[in-house]
Parts: sequence; C-alpha cells; structure tokens
Amino acid sequence: FSNPLPRGRITSLFGLERIMNDTPQGYHRGVDLARPAGTPVRVMAPGLVVLTGDYYYSGRFVLVDHGGGLSSIYMHLDSIGVVPGQYLDPEAEIGTVGATGRVTGAHLHWGVNWYEDYLDPLEVIAEKENFIIIR
Repeated sequence: FSNPLPRGRITSLFGLERIMNDTPQGYHRGVDLARPAGTPVRVMAPGLVVLTGDYYYSGRFVLVDHGGGLSSIYMHLDSIGVVPGQYLDPEAEIGTVGATGRVTGAHLHWGVNWYEDYLDPLEVIAEKENFIIIR
C-alpha cells in the first residue's frame, strides 16, 4: 500500500476526538493531509471504484474497494477523475486535493476500512517517514 498524497502535511491524526459546538461528536476516522488545491491524489492500492459523490460534510469523494473487506475513501476533493465501476491500477490518479464539503482549507481526508472497522491509514502503508506532522 502506498501514500496517496506524497509530501502531505498531517494536520489531523486518526482517532482524535471531534468536538462541534462544545459537544463531542466521536473520533476522527481518517488522516487529514494538507497540500495545495489541485495536487494529484493517487489510490493507495489497486481496486474498484464503487462510489463517488459530493455531499455536505465530505464534499467530493471517491470510495475504492480493494478486495478482502478492505476499502479506502478520499474526501474533500476538488476534482474527481474516476467513475464507479472503473478498475484502478496501483497509484492511479483519482482526483485532486480540494476544499469541498465542510472544511477550513484544502486537504485530503483519507480513510481506510476493513469491513466495519476503521483503520489508521498510517498503519497500513510503508512510507510513514515521508510525512510531516503539524500540531
């Protein structure tokens, strides 16, 4: 598995508690990676695009099924360059970084699931040392 946004600055880690209007809203189910709007986003592993969309909170997104119960999602995209039913080769470009949905700036929210369980995306890739963590 590979990093979908090389040289991305981590601005929010997996598992951090989310608070909206002073009310706990659960935990962050992915990793936020900041890069300028328009930066290409690549799929973390080969797979099948099962869903794309544009919703209030997640903005433009792509959901990819990698098989064996593993899936990944890429949210807040500026553009989407794939369609449902399309098979993606390793590191295929799926879209570009954006600021769509409920966000405060351009970034990629990257999530990984194994069946019903949310996984820390940084634990499934090898290139952990290529990240800069902003706190």
